[in-house]
Amino acid sequence: MPRPDHRPPACTKRSARPSTPPPPSVRQADELIRRRGWQVGPDSPARELLTGVLAALRDLGQDDLLTVADAYAAPAEQIAAADLAVINARQGLDSKLQGVIIGTVLGDTLLAALRRLAEENASARATPEAPSAGGATQDAAY
Repeated sequence: MPRPDHRPPACTKRSARPSTPPPPSVRQADELIRRRGWQVGPDSPARELLTGVLAALRDLGQDDLLTVADAYAAPAEQIAAADLAVINARQGLDSKLQGVIIGTVLGDTLLAALRRLAEENASARATPEAPSAGGATQDAAY
């Protein structure tokens, strides 16, 4: 009868095999997390989501867009700190849980809307000949 702390031979053989290196998207995600000093579990759904997005960008040949992950990290930290400050200021567990759930769902949408507005603004500033606010010119009314 095997001892309770004894691993079966199959487990021993598996650990003796050389492991395959992780795909580039996993390495990039892990490096970003390490550089930022983030305390994230290895099975974090957000880690898996990040890895999937990075893999998709790479698969689609959009390597230049891979660099934005690092640029997005600092604002993401600021947003996370703001989220936590609001939630921690709430009284009662039910209110905090509601805030986490609703804030996560609508917060992601809020971020997407703010990003689109900021991109529209940045584009308008970069191209002064662009149409004025509202997107219509006088000629377009006729």
